[in-house]
Amino acid sequence: MTTTRLRFSNSRSTPLRLFLEPWAEELDLESNITISIEQEQITEDCRLEIETVDEGVVLYGNVDCKLRIKRDNELIWESYDAPAAS
Repeated sequence: MTTTRLRFSNSRSTPLRLFLEPWAEELDLESNITISIEQEQITEDCRLEIETVDEGVVLYGNVDCKLRIKRDNELIWESYDAPAAS
């Protein structure tokens, strides 16, 4: 199993909203904060994509992979199986 790590910093003077898809979750990142995004690759189809939008930043993950977000090595969010589409 491979783990990919990515550091992301909000260098803005204002908070930034991080949208986590497909989990439909949101995290507010205060200004001048750095987080660590870790993904455990369980299948070959594990990819991370980042997109900027007017409201903040969208992080697209894959429900077949384990995603963790940490601040100062403290876990602040962990992925789970996304709900089935209705």
